[in-house]
Amino acid sequence: MVLLNLPENEEKTTPKNRDEQEIAGYRDVLNIIHESFDAIPITQNYILQLHKILYSHMNNPMAGRTKSVQNYISATYPDGHVETLFTPLAPYDTPEALNRICEEYNRVIGNMEVEPLIALETVRRATLNKIGRFTKQDIRELCPSLSISSIESALRKLVASEDNNSKVKHLFGGAFLLIKFRKERDSYEYFKWFI
Repeated sequence: MVLLNLPENEEKTTPKNRDEQEIAGYRDVLNIIHESFDAIPITQNYILQLHKILYSHMNNPMAGRTKSVQNYISATYPDGHVETLFTPLAPYDTPEALNRICEEYNRVIGNMEVEPLIALETVRRATLNKIGRFTKQDIRELCPSLSISSIESALRKLVASEDNNSKVKHLFGGAFLLIKFRKERDSYEYFKWFI
């Protein structure tokens, strides 16, 4: 386990109030993230270490720990009545939920999965920048953050779409055809590229 440390060259000043304490904690955490973001794994352990550093300028016994008491998000109205707007996860459920969030994040990032609409738009833009014949591998090179399954799914959706500005048609052997329409006065011209 690698422990996160505050930067040694950071000039230390004593915060004068709670606002300054919070700002100093945010500054320390952001400095660590900016300096080491590529080396910090997304795990409950590291999140809690960052949480401890975040509260290092305050006397908070919960710094670096998940909550131990149920909290509520509520509103107090002018007449004095209080209404609970949201009840967060119970304390005993929080550690497991945090682990599941980290695991799911790491799974999605590890598999380079993204939301289908983001993948669709990314692939669509890549096809518009490609003139002539192209393959899934060409799109993969243009969209390195997408998995091959995301690219294939996006290409299938583009082939099936009824977009009047452009159309991708699946030909054969993994080749695609991009037809781009351009309106001139009252008629359309289209350009075909075998891709």
